[in-house]
Amino acid sequence: MSPSTRPILDTINSSSRFLALDGLRGAAILMVLSWNLVSQMHTEAGSLAAYAQALCRLNWSGVDLFFVLSGFLIGGILLDQRRSRNLLQVFYLRRACRIFPIYFLSLILFLIARSCLDGTSHEWGWLLTNQGMGGKGIGTASPVPLYSYFLYLQNLWMAWGRSWGPGWLGITWSLAVEEQFYLLLPFIILAVPQKKTLIILCAVCAACALFFRMGHEGLSRYCLLPARMDSLMAGVVISCLLRQEGFVLWLGKSGRAIAAFAIVLAVMFAALIMRPYALGVLNHSFLAVFYSTVLLGAVMFPSGAAVRVLEAAPLRWFGRASYGIYLFHEPVIGAAHAVAFNQAPRIHSPAEAAVSVAAMLAAIGLAAVSYEWFERHLIAFGKRHAYEMPDSVTAK
Repeated sequence: MSPSTRPILDTINSSSRFLALDGLRGAAILMVLSWNLVSQMHTEAGSLAAYAQALCRLNWSGVDLFFVLSGFLIGGILLDQRRSRNLLQVFYLRRACRIFPIYFLSLILFLIARSCLDGTSHEWGWLLTNQGMGGKGIGTASPVPLYSYFLYLQNLWMAWGRSWGPGWLGITWSLAVEEQFYLLLPFIILAVPQKKTLIILCAVCAACALFFRMGHEGLSRYCLLPARMDSLMAGVVISCLLRQEGFVLWLGKSGRAIAAFAIVLAVMFAALIMRPYALGVLNHSFLAVFYSTVLLGAVMFPSGAAVRVLEAAPLRWFGRASYGIYLFHEPVIGAAHAVAFNQAPRIHSPAEAAVSVAAMLAAIGLAAVSYEWFERHLIAFGKRHAYEMPDSVTAK
């Protein structure tokens, strides 16, 4: 076995943490933040702001990177622990400790704000009242019922009603997709014991996502679980493949071919920045392949310069705090613009830009407090509950 591949297999088999994955998650949240910032901007052609906006055209795909990482990490946990006696109990307990507390806290704060503020007013309407597909109209589409957020079903109403719901909660569609995925994936892995069969099944599910998007339009092809299975299942496929010794050995011997493939994907990604929707329904499938390749590179070539950047402490910190940042940044920015300018978030002046940046920094600070004082203790509590292997497995 190649010396360069042995540590990788040991790390995977021991369920150790790849530091670069925190960095990738940090890169994903920074992409989302920059996208939400530049999407507020009103720019003039040829200006510096217009060029900055153009460079960030594809940064919304940070969500696709999150999906690939979730498939990889959750798939890996389930594959490693699939023979545990208490797999489902511990898996769902740990997921609940990680996801539920600040999510439901955000929902409760939203309900308090809506009861105290006038959601029909111009300044608070965007944050607290139902929005249309573009997030610009108040009450222009079927409302998303509040109970759907508590059941992680809001993405279904968003798709059917062609509405993102209140600006405060619009971003939670992706959390609903992930939660539905968490409910489904353990049973798929338990039902398919052979890894090669599982890889084929996951690949078929990923392909079906493309056909689903071809048959639907509007938000249905964006925020429903079947439409995003390509990114999620791509992560699971990578997780399965990296637990196949033959595949890891092949990758270790194919560095040049992989580098050439990665360069082609990078060129295509750069072209998409210029024309973000050029691939149509293939967009998300391409992004699934692109981010899966990035993930493979981070795992297989840990000594590379790009991986050292991903392992930098600041980027890894953003990765650890990314969940809170994702949940908090929209309500904080919306509230800041409502108080400062009596309007929905937009950047038409330096003052509005300053408020958006300050609000984003405040959201990052709030997420830091949440993670250090709240989230990490709940995560540690979840990890106190260990997976229990049958005696026949532990004896080997």
